[in-house]
Amino acid sequence: FEHRTPAALAAVASALRAEDGADVPVGPLAAWPIAAWLREQGAPLDGFAQSTVLGTPAGTTEARLRAGIGALLDRHDALRLRLSPGWALDIAPRGAVSAADCWRRVDVAGLDREALRTAVEAERAGDGGGFDLEAGVVLRAVWFDAGPGEPGHLL
Repeated sequence: FEHRTPAALAAVASALRAEDGADVPVGPLAAWPIAAWLREQGAPLDGFAQSTVLGTPAGTTEARLRAGIGALLDRHDALRLRLSPGWALDIAPRGAVSAADCWRRVDVAGLDREALRTAVEAERAGDGGGFDLEAGVVLRAVWFDAGPGEPGHLL
């Protein structure tokens, strides 16, 4: 609340970034309370998922989208988590999770709004929508490509 404008926030963030010499977390991680609770419940983890739909600008390409997902995976350590035997969490190093393995493209060129909504909901409800912590799959992305020059969507 002290830095109320984007410019003020950027100045502080830049100063902190220059001073930040922290190592990137890699390796074993103590289990979070929610993980301990889930373990006690005996609930399978692979059915849990949160999702949102984002717009992608016209001109988005597979290469640019894959690069963006790769940058996200490398920046956010929790997206590289793996659940080891005994419910131990482990963070893989940057570059260990491939963006190509986390996303796929669905051709929706020419679909009307209702058909697109149906396609998105089918993907959201499908078996591949949840994460698989044991396999290190914490992020899945589906690009609904409306064709060249058309905006698309990312689930």
